[in-house]
Amino acid sequence: MTNITISDAGKTFNPGDAVTVKADGLQSDDQIILDIYWPIADNPLFPEGYSRYTRAVTTEQTTNSITFLAPGHWPASRVEMFLERAGQLQPLGQISVADGQSPEEPYLYGITNSHAIYTPTVPRGITRIDLVTQEISEVIQFHDGEDFCLAANIPGTNILCGIREKICHRYILPKYHYRMD
Repeated sequence: MTNITISDAGKTFNPGDAVTVKADGLQSDDQIILDIYWPIADNPLFPEGYSRYTRAVTTEQTTNSITFLAPGHWPASRVEMFLERAGQLQPLGQISVADGQSPEEPYLYGITNSHAIYTPTVPRGITRIDLVTQEISEVIQFHDGEDFCLAANIPGTNILCGIREKICHRYILPKYHYRMD
Protein backbone atom coordinates (compact mmCIF):
# COMPACT_ATOMS: atom_id res chain seq x y z
CA MET A 1 0.00 0.00 0.00
CA THR A 2 1.20 3.51 -0.80
CA ASN A 3 0.06 7.14 -0.47
CA ILE A 4 -1.70 6.60 2.87
CA THR A 5 -3.72 9.58 4.16
CA ILE A 6 -6.17 9.86 7.05
CA SER A 7 -9.10 12.29 6.88
CA ASP A 8 -8.80 15.13 9.42
CA ALA A 9 -5.83 13.39 11.08
CA GLY A 10 -5.06 16.40 13.27
CA LYS A 11 -8.50 16.76 14.85
CA THR A 12 -10.03 14.96 17.82
CA PHE A 13 -12.83 12.71 16.61
CA ASN A 14 -16.00 12.08 18.61
CA PRO A 15 -17.03 8.45 19.07
CA GLY A 16 -19.04 7.43 16.01
CA ASP A 17 -17.51 10.03 13.68
CA ALA A 18 -16.52 8.77 10.25
CA VAL A 19 -12.77 8.31 9.76
CA THR A 20 -11.54 7.69 6.21
CA VAL A 21 -8.21 6.11 5.32
CA LYS A 22 -7.23 6.61 1.69
CA ALA A 23 -4.46 4.60 0.04
CA ASP A 24 -3.40 3.06 -3.23
CA GLY A 25 -3.47 -0.72 -3.30
CA LEU A 26 -6.38 -1.52 -0.98
CA GLN A 27 -8.02 -4.91 -1.39
CA SER A 28 -11.63 -5.95 -0.79
CA ASP A 29 -10.81 -8.15 2.22
CA ASP A 30 -8.68 -5.53 4.04
CA GLN A 31 -9.75 -4.73 7.61
CA ILE A 32 -8.94 -1.85 9.97
CA ILE A 33 -7.62 -2.89 13.39
CA LEU A 34 -7.41 -0.40 16.27
CA ASP A 35 -5.20 -0.28 19.34
CA ILE A 36 -6.79 2.14 21.82
CA TYR A 37 -4.74 3.77 24.61
CA TRP A 38 -5.90 6.18 27.34
CA PRO A 39 -4.09 7.76 30.30
CA ILE A 40 -4.74 6.59 33.85
CA ALA A 41 -3.80 9.56 36.02
CA ASP A 42 -4.16 8.01 39.47
CA ASN A 43 -2.07 4.86 38.95
CA PRO A 44 1.69 5.43 38.60
CA LEU A 45 2.39 1.71 38.14
CA PHE A 46 0.05 1.49 35.14
CA PRO A 47 -0.10 4.98 33.61
CA GLU A 48 -2.00 3.83 30.52
CA GLY A 49 -5.01 1.63 29.87
CA TYR A 50 -5.47 -0.08 26.55
CA SER A 51 -7.64 -2.22 24.32
CA ARG A 52 -5.66 -3.89 21.59
CA TYR A 53 -6.66 -5.57 18.34
CA THR A 54 -10.15 -4.07 18.19
CA ARG A 55 -11.83 -4.44 14.79
CA ALA A 56 -13.16 -1.13 13.49
CA VAL A 57 -16.81 -0.82 12.43
CA THR A 58 -16.41 -0.31 8.67
CA THR A 59 -19.16 1.73 7.01
CA GLU A 60 -17.79 1.97 3.47
CA GLN A 61 -14.97 0.42 1.48
CA THR A 62 -13.83 1.23 -2.06
CA THR A 63 -10.74 0.39 -4.09
CA ASN A 64 -8.90 3.39 -2.63
CA SER A 65 -10.53 4.11 0.76
CA ILE A 66 -11.94 2.55 3.91
CA THR A 67 -14.31 4.53 6.14
CA PHE A 68 -14.96 3.38 9.70
CA LEU A 69 -16.49 4.74 12.92
CA ALA A 70 -14.23 6.27 15.56
CA PRO A 71 -14.43 3.92 18.56
CA GLY A 72 -16.59 4.64 21.59
CA HIS A 73 -17.00 3.44 25.18
CA TRP A 74 -13.44 4.36 26.23
CA PRO A 75 -12.00 7.46 27.90
CA ALA A 76 -10.40 10.10 25.66
CA SER A 77 -7.77 8.13 23.81
CA ARG A 78 -4.98 7.83 21.30
CA VAL A 79 -5.94 5.29 18.64
CA GLU A 80 -3.32 3.55 16.54
CA MET A 81 -4.69 2.18 13.26
CA PHE A 82 -3.47 -0.83 11.32
CA LEU A 83 -4.47 -2.43 8.05
CA GLU A 84 -4.94 -6.19 8.40
CA ARG A 85 -4.35 -8.20 5.25
CA ALA A 86 -3.86 -11.98 5.17
CA GLY A 87 -3.08 -12.03 8.90
CA GLN A 88 -0.40 -9.32 8.64
CA LEU A 89 -0.67 -5.83 10.16
CA GLN A 90 0.59 -2.65 8.50
CA PRO A 91 0.66 0.59 10.57
CA LEU A 92 -1.48 3.39 9.11
CA GLY A 93 -1.11 6.17 11.68
CA GLN A 94 -3.02 7.41 14.68
CA ILE A 95 -5.95 9.63 15.62
CA SER A 96 -7.31 11.12 18.84
CA VAL A 97 -10.82 10.27 20.02
CA ALA A 98 -12.83 12.21 22.64
CA ASP A 99 -14.28 10.61 25.77
CA GLY A 100 -16.88 8.02 24.81
CA GLN A 101 -17.60 6.48 28.19
CA SER A 102 -21.17 5.82 29.14
CA PRO A 103 -22.60 8.09 31.80
CA GLU A 104 -22.25 6.93 35.38
CA GLU A 105 -25.99 7.13 35.86
CA PRO A 106 -27.99 5.20 33.25
CA TYR A 107 -31.18 6.58 31.74
CA LEU A 108 -34.09 4.84 30.11
CA TYR A 109 -35.83 6.23 27.03
CA GLY A 110 -39.40 5.45 26.08
CA ILE A 111 -41.15 5.88 22.76
CA THR A 112 -44.92 6.39 22.99
CA ASN A 113 -46.20 6.08 19.46
CA SER A 114 -49.59 4.42 19.77
CA HIS A 115 -52.79 6.34 19.10
CA ALA A 116 -54.63 3.71 21.15
CA ILE A 117 -53.08 4.86 24.42
CA TYR A 118 -52.93 8.55 23.58
CA THR A 119 -54.39 10.70 26.32
CA PRO A 120 -53.61 14.31 27.28
CA THR A 121 -51.49 12.98 30.17
CA VAL A 122 -49.49 10.60 27.96
CA PRO A 123 -48.42 12.55 24.89
CA ARG A 124 -46.93 10.67 21.97
CA GLY A 125 -43.18 11.20 21.70
CA ILE A 126 -39.85 10.26 23.23
CA THR A 127 -39.31 10.65 26.96
CA ARG A 128 -36.29 10.18 29.21
CA ILE A 129 -36.65 8.49 32.58
CA ASP A 130 -34.00 9.16 35.22
CA LEU A 131 -33.58 5.82 36.98
CA VAL A 132 -32.34 7.44 40.20
CA THR A 133 -34.96 10.17 40.69
CA GLN A 134 -37.74 8.55 38.59
CA GLU A 135 -38.16 11.96 36.93
CA ILE A 136 -39.64 11.86 33.42
CA SER A 137 -38.69 14.55 30.92
CA GLU A 138 -39.86 15.11 27.36
CA VAL A 139 -37.23 14.86 24.62
CA ILE A 140 -39.51 15.35 21.61
CA GLN A 141 -43.30 15.32 21.20
CA PHE A 142 -44.97 13.91 18.08
CA HIS A 143 -47.73 16.03 16.59
CA ASP A 144 -50.98 14.81 15.04
CA GLY A 145 -50.27 12.92 11.85
CA GLU A 146 -46.70 12.05 12.90
CA ASP A 147 -45.44 8.58 13.69
CA PHE A 148 -42.02 7.22 14.60
CA CYS A 149 -40.56 3.88 13.55
CA LEU A 150 -37.34 1.95 13.04
CA ALA A 151 -35.49 3.18 16.12
CA ALA A 152 -31.83 2.20 15.96
CA ASN A 153 -28.65 2.90 17.89
CA ILE A 154 -25.50 3.57 15.86
CA PRO A 155 -22.84 1.16 17.25
CA GLY A 156 -20.38 2.78 19.58
CA THR A 157 -22.05 6.21 19.61
CA ASN A 158 -24.96 6.24 22.06
CA ILE A 159 -26.98 7.97 19.33
CA LEU A 160 -30.61 7.04 18.67
CA CYS A 161 -31.97 7.46 15.14
CA GLY A 162 -35.26 6.63 13.53
CA ILE A 163 -37.79 7.50 10.83
CA ARG A 164 -40.43 10.12 11.56
CA GLU A 165 -43.42 9.85 9.29
CA LYS A 166 -45.74 12.79 8.75
CA ILE A 167 -48.83 12.31 6.62
CA CYS A 168 -47.25 9.64 4.42
CA HIS A 169 -43.90 11.46 4.06
CA ARG A 170 -40.84 9.99 5.76
CA TYR A 171 -38.05 12.04 7.30
CA ILE A 172 -34.93 10.92 9.06
CA LEU A 173 -35.29 12.01 12.68
CA PRO A 174 -32.27 14.15 13.52
CA LYS A 175 -29.61 12.38 15.51
CA TYR A 176 -30.07 12.83 19.23
CA HIS A 177 -27.26 12.04 21.61
CA TYR A 178 -29.26 9.75 23.84
CA ARG A 179 -27.47 7.65 26.37
CA MET A 180 -29.00 4.21 25.91
CA ASP A 181 -27.28 2.57 28.85
